[in-house]
Amino acid sequence: MKIIAVVCAVIGCLKMVSCDLVKESGKPTLEKAHIEKETPGGVHVGEDKTEFSTHEHEDAAHDNADVSESMHGSTINKLLEDLARTEAEKRIKKLISSGNVKMEESEVQKAVDEIAQQILEEVKEGKKDGKETLDETMEKLAQKEEEAEPAAKIEGECILFSQIELSAEVTEQINSGLKVSFQKSTDEEAAKALGVTMPGLYYKSDEGEYVFNLSEEENTSENIATKISKSQDIARVPVFGELYRENSHLYENLSVPIVYFVAKKPDFDNYKWAAPIAESLKSHLKIAMLDYITTEFFLNISGVNGSMLPALFIIVPKDQRLHKYLLTNVENDKRTEEFLQQCAYDISSVEPYLMGEPRPSEENMANEAGVVNIVACTFNEIALNPKVDTLVVYYAEWCSFCKNLLPGLDKIAAALKKASSDVVISRMLMSKNDVPLQKEVEPIQAYPTIRIYQKETNKEIEFEIQDKPADAESVLAFLKAHTNIPADLTLEDSAETEKKAAPTPEAQIPQEVKVDL
Repeated sequence: MKIIAVVCAVIGCLKMVSCDLVKESGKPTLEKAHIEKETPGGVHVGEDKTEFSTHEHEDAAHDNADVSESMHGSTINKLLEDLARTEAEKRIKKLISSGNVKMEESEVQKAVDEIAQQILEEVKEGKKDGKETLDETMEKLAQKEEEAEPAAKIEGECILFSQIELSAEVTEQINSGLKVSFQKSTDEEAAKALGVTMPGLYYKSDEGEYVFNLSEEENTSENIATKISKSQDIARVPVFGELYRENSHLYENLSVPIVYFVAKKPDFDNYKWAAPIAESLKSHLKIAMLDYITTEFFLNISGVNGSMLPALFIIVPKDQRLHKYLLTNVENDKRTEEFLQQCAYDISSVEPYLMGEPRPSEENMANEAGVVNIVACTFNEIALNPKVDTLVVYYAEWCSFCKNLLPGLDKIAAALKKASSDVVISRMLMSKNDVPLQKEVEPIQAYPTIRIYQKETNKEIEFEIQDKPADAESVLAFLKAHTNIPADLTLEDSAETEKKAAPTPEAQIPQEVKVDL
């Protein structure tokens, strides 16, 4: 059955996960993932990582009366319980995510209760083997309460240079979301002194000074608060910092493109020459250092490999597709600077990058059964050949449903060969090849995806997987419904040819990303 198509790797923690290929909104950063789960119908679907309730349990630590006198008993008692439960949930989540343990919901809750109780007892008893004392825990709780209060303003300022009038309501909306002080000015000379062209925005914080232009649409009382909020999000992100799991939230949903400067972390210091370029483009583009060592799997399935380092890589959602742009083996030269400027101001002028294997030789174009291997550079000439009907199976080597289907594909190709049919049976390995970005080819959302491209029109017809995995019989029926193959063709017609077909090699998947498919 289908498997959600992208295998993402959360930065610093590679796991096999499934996630949507194209976000409805926002920028594609190494995004939220879902652990795969198999349903009774044989479909791998995305499900949010196991969530645990954080409600108060009746049997959780009722013996903290000695604490209550100093910090309002019930509040501290509740905070201690919540803290213990949060830590317990974190440990269980990590255990389940590792794939080494499977637990029912009832078992999960029981385990969380037991671990939370154990943590509470350890806190009461004081420091043992590096554990915190109760006083230290209370101090952390107090700090946690302080952090929960509305964030105080930090040193800095935001100045809106504009002639528009702001109501008290809009001004309050702007102030409530800003971390720095806010003021509005109509002084063109003051704006000019700060490098702002009116209408415009000046933002200063500990991350530096930013200048933002305002479009006619943004420079309205209805939209200005949103523009200021988005500008602050941009200004919060380091100009040329490292992107890793713990700070990835800063890069989510930015209104400017993010270019990944991909290199191995030990080599980061060699690329400080890019900092001035990043500084000059910071209001229009963010450049984030990305460690190739910890994100290798994600980068490899996106088409970036070690021989390309250092590389500049950017993913842009456009027309419900992910457009990738890549500059390999970058140096401190004009070529690199021009690429970054194009990414910041005119990404459409950059040629999109399509990952692809080399063109197969004629003898390797198809296997012995007659299944044609499509790569990115041969897609148009094979899949979109207007002279024949072409069936394409888009697959991944780690997909168990794909593995089960491919031998059946050989049977179909062999039967068609014996019947002298001109229908082409083909397959495309999506972990090493991208489909073209033209509109007549819909994005691939899941594996396996099975489509027919009809001759003459290249009309795309997708096989609808129902309540069981696709197999040779159902794909053959699909072909009979949409092509002119003989109605009486059966898979038995492939018996002789089938013996000659080479078996599909077992996929080599990194041990750390294997899951039970």
